[in-house]
Amino acid sequence: MKPIRARARESILNKQLARVSALAWTATAVMAGSIVGLDHLLPVTYVPPSLPDHAGSGVEIAMATAAALVLAPILLLWWPRRSATGTTRPESMHAWFACGASSTWLLLRGQLWVKNHPTVDRARSVEGLLLEMQLLICALGIGLLVGGAVYGLISGFRRSGRATRILAAAAVSICAIALAGSAFLRNRHSPATLALAAYREAASADYNVLLITLDTQRADHIGSYGADVATPHIDALARGGIQFDRAYSTTNVTIPSHATILTSRWMKEHGLESNFCDPLPAANITLAEVLRRAGYRTGAFTSVFILDREYSGLMQGIETSWAPERGSTPSEEAFGRAANWMESLDEQRFFAWVHSYDVHRPYAPLAPYDTLYYSGRSDDPDNLSFMNIPSMHPRPFGVTDIEYYPAMYKGETTYQDAQLGVLFDRMKEMGILDRTLIVLTADHGESLGEHDFYYSHDALYEEDVRVPMILNAPDLVPAGVRCDALVQTIDIVPTVLDLLGLSALATASGKSMLPLIRGAETPIRKRAYFEGQNYRAIGMADSTWSFIHPLKEMVPNHNVELFRIDIDPSQEQNLFYKERAVAEEYLELARTFTGKSIREGRGSKSRVPASLAQQLNALGYVQ
Repeated sequence: MKPIRARARESILNKQLARVSALAWTATAVMAGSIVGLDHLLPVTYVPPSLPDHAGSGVEIAMATAAALVLAPILLLWWPRRSATGTTRPESMHAWFACGASSTWLLLRGQLWVKNHPTVDRARSVEGLLLEMQLLICALGIGLLVGGAVYGLISGFRRSGRATRILAAAAVSICAIALAGSAFLRNRHSPATLALAAYREAASADYNVLLITLDTQRADHIGSYGADVATPHIDALARGGIQFDRAYSTTNVTIPSHATILTSRWMKEHGLESNFCDPLPAANITLAEVLRRAGYRTGAFTSVFILDREYSGLMQGIETSWAPERGSTPSEEAFGRAANWMESLDEQRFFAWVHSYDVHRPYAPLAPYDTLYYSGRSDDPDNLSFMNIPSMHPRPFGVTDIEYYPAMYKGETTYQDAQLGVLFDRMKEMGILDRTLIVLTADHGESLGEHDFYYSHDALYEEDVRVPMILNAPDLVPAGVRCDALVQTIDIVPTVLDLLGLSALATASGKSMLPLIRGAETPIRKRAYFEGQNYRAIGMADSTWSFIHPLKEMVPNHNVELFRIDIDPSQEQNLFYKERAVAEEYLELARTFTGKSIREGRGSKSRVPASLAQQLNALGYVQ
């Protein structure tokens, strides 16, 4: 029998060895838990909606209490056992240290990382809390698993007892469930949302942002673009900023085009193919979300019901929104509501998206705009100009004069401009006009009889996809500049962020127009790309050529078309079969862009109930 003093020294040594070994195993657990944490906690950076500060603090306290309740039975089950001689078993000490220390450390470290990491939003959200809870449970599971491993290595798993085996199995199960839960939340919002983490930074340029989208507005029907249409307020906006003379949309469809404007992603990337698709997937990041992260108040005021929050999903990041419940309204109402909202902000910086539906069919301007460009009789029985147009879409009821609807389109354009003037005047009265970056563009254009398309935007000709693009911001954007470089609506988000001094958005596919704004002569893109609804067609344009390839029935003769738009801007002479080398080059570019054979068409099934389909048809939308 060993002397009492020798046994005491051995016991102290065992305890010291146990502590050293436990610390080593705890460090291993910490590293493993940190790797899991770094990988799985990042999606907390964006999960709307945010909770108020007091609510977030209350939830933190509740989570800490819940963690204590979870730890208590674990520590009781793993409390150091004593041998028959009354000394603590070293292997039990190992397990207690590894389980308790690693679990507690990981839990606290996760909390501190979330609160102090520079790229993580301090504001909590409902799903963000769920995701964090999953991670913390996972951390506890790792602690249990490591503790069980320590105990098993020292005393042998078979001799470790029933409680140990149960806890080890529970640890594996907890880790699996927690990892699966966090993976579900990550996939729901997509790793792309991590790009939002950078936007706790403040904009270096102290400007509000006003995005104006004019539905169905052709560029060549605006005064500053050379049209014989009165648009004095848009013209003044262009004179005070920069006007891009060769701007293109990315599609000829309202909702997908607006999705691109707001996300800087191509139609195939953001997932909206038509006006009949599901809402914008939450994995996409909108300009409103980015600016809201940068401290902006956000609002959207649109003039047609299909752009509302529920139907389109385009209101991600928008605090206050308005759209008519049915059909459409004149821009006067949407613009008025936007001005009232701006006035209520008490000089807080804001991002506002306003949308006009005035120039869209049915082209019915209010007086006196209905007679500005037309003085004849629309139903003149002696005027049969519509009779010789069998392919006209649609055939107007009671109208016999083919000049009537183009004149009404012009009247709507002038009315829309007048309402913009009212909005600008109110902003000037508030003292915010000179501190606002204004971006004016359109989702697509409109065919008014060209290429045998009447009063629609079903094709991809110049009149369908060429849109206005004007940027105005005193002291931020140079005044009186006209730029003929090729740009697209997909370039708006990168440009706005660049002008405000915010970091580039990693998910954006567009290019910043800032070099062009600053006078660079090098173009930012060689050609423009645009697609039809449900990928029915693809088109491209550069400074010389325009290429259109119908993938489904689109144009009357279903031909692939190639035009020299530098000498044939109205696209009348198809050179596809004469310029075979150029044609083959564009065919290959089309294959590359679509990532598939361009002779295949793909579409999405309608998800629209019959009642909504009737409203869409009334607005002129046909699937």
